Amino acid sequence: MSSLGLSTVAVIILLLFSAVFTMLESAMFNSSLIRIQTLSKKNFIYKLLLEHKKRPENFISAVVIGNNFVNFLISAVITNIAVIYSNKYGLSNEIVVLIATIITTLLVVIFGETIPKTIGSALPERSLGPTFSVFLPFYFILRPLAYVLSKISQFLLFVLGIKTSEKKFFESEEEVMSMIELGKKEGLIEREEEKMIYSIFEFGDTIVKDIMTPRVDIVAIDIESNLDEILDLITKSAHSRFPVYEEKIDNVIGILYVKDLLKVIAKKEKPDIKKILRAPFFVPETKRVDELFKEMQKNKIQIALVFDEYGGISGLVTIEDILEEIVGEIQDEFDIEEKPVQRLSDHAYLVSGTFNIDDFNEMFNVQLTGEEASTIGGLLLEHFGRLPNPGEEVMIENIKFIISKVRNRRIVQVKAIFIKDMKEGESDE
Repeated sequence: MSSLGLSTVAVIILLLFSAVFTMLESAMFNSSLIRIQTLSKKNFIYKLLLEHKKRPENFISAVVIGNNFVNFLISAVITNIAVIYSNKYGLSNEIVVLIATIITTLLVVIFGETIPKTIGSALPERSLGPTFSVFLPFYFILRPLAYVLSKISQFLLFVLGIKTSEKKFFESEEEVMSMIELGKKEGLIEREEEKMIYSIFEFGDTIVKDIMTPRVDIVAIDIESNLDEILDLITKSAHSRFPVYEEKIDNVIGILYVKDLLKVIAKKEKPDIKKILRAPFFVPETKRVDELFKEMQKNKIQIALVFDEYGGISGLVTIEDILEEIVGEIQDEFDIEEKPVQRLSDHAYLVSGTFNIDDFNEMFNVQLTGEEASTIGGLLLEHFGRLPNPGEEVMIENIKFIISKVRNRRIVQVKAIFIKDMKEGESDE
């Protein structure tokens, strides 16, 4: 084969290596760590790749060094070809250099950069395996040089006063959420696990008012109640701790633990309720739940009373309420499970007034929002501007809400009818 033919073959081979190195670099930056972890369980190449994906600095340096060296060789070979033609046709050195530069630039940009980089970006995980296999022998050769150059670069940056720090895997909460969504699509994260992770992120933004048991639902004991009345209330409610008040609920004087009362009764003594009360713990409605959780853990407190801006009791919150924000509803042996949503027909449902608006939106794929309300009952109170009577109705976002039950100045249950889902002439019953 002639010298020209050998040079042409050399250029083609070098361009292929340049394409492989570029594709590998692009795929490395655009690949998913979760996806590589999955593939590493089945393929040894991806197992090796996983370590470089986690700490890519030296690896990428080796790829860049190899790519630049190959591109230099391409330039040298093309210049040699140009010299052969210049001697044949009597071209000047300036023309030879210009032609060699143009040809090298076009070939490297098109075949060594643009096309492989696009493929590596579009198919990162699929590109990584083959390209890494080709590059691996070169990596073992280039690794010492890449390490030395990396240290020199770090030293020069230090001299210039530029601090380098390890890049965070996640730069923002949005990136984490994207990875969770990707993990769900890849089948690595189950639905319940996803909900729990999202709950943890929302935990820090949640305030006590969002999770507390409202004032009207508080089961409390009047200090003037006799023992039989107290025991009857304990039996009916199945709670283990009760706020105890004097005259009115806003004047809570302590918390009665059922176990403390039972200890006294077991001794066959007449209990003095005031003597066995534990000190109440008060928190504002606006306190963040994560901060409250830390305080309750530190002080071993199980129940906290919530006060509003006027100093009145607006609700109470327990450790269990806080934990349910992360893990979901916790049912114990005394809980009576009630469905917050009961299906009446294809387009009508009975909904609990305490059902969370966000959960309603997720269940029915709608976008209801309240100014301050977090429950369906609260949302309807905002729309009515008063406490409605049973049978009254209001239309919100193509959903007709009919008040079913009202008790103790709150909406207990409503009927939700999805008008847009009904066929013409169909009854809403």
